[in-house]
Amino acid sequence: MNDALLAHGYKQSDMPLYSAFQTEAGLTADGFPGAATMAALGDEMQRQGGLLAPVQIYPWLGPPNGYDGVNAPLPSEWQPAAAPTTTKPATTTTTTTTTSTPSTMSPWIIGGAAAVVAGGVGYAVYRARKRRRG
Repeated sequence: MNDALLAHGYKQSDMPLYSAFQTEAGLTADGFPGAATMAALGDEMQRQGGLLAPVQIYPWLGPPNGYDGVNAPLPSEWQPAAAPTTTKPATTTTTTTTTSTPSTMSPWIIGGAAAVVAGGVGYAVYRARKRRRG
């Protein structure tokens, strides 16, 4: 119980631990570490050569006083913290796609056509010369 108090103070989730200590100490096991429980824990720690966790000792009075930081720990100390509500940043994926557009392909098409035309013209010139010769 003392280790839990040292680690994180009073926590509602540690009530079974407080109850177990209260049972061993012969106290009413209600799970609320009031003045009698903390006195018994202090005696036990002294017997073992240790120190009591440096926590405020509350009388643990119920409503209307309740969890006001005087009669019992504040709810923010006693109850578990709410899970943080963070928004996960959107992940962006950049995809680069290279596509050929007609304007990009135009030189290739024109160049290819020109080669075909030039080849055809070259062949035609070759044939014409060959005919003339003979």
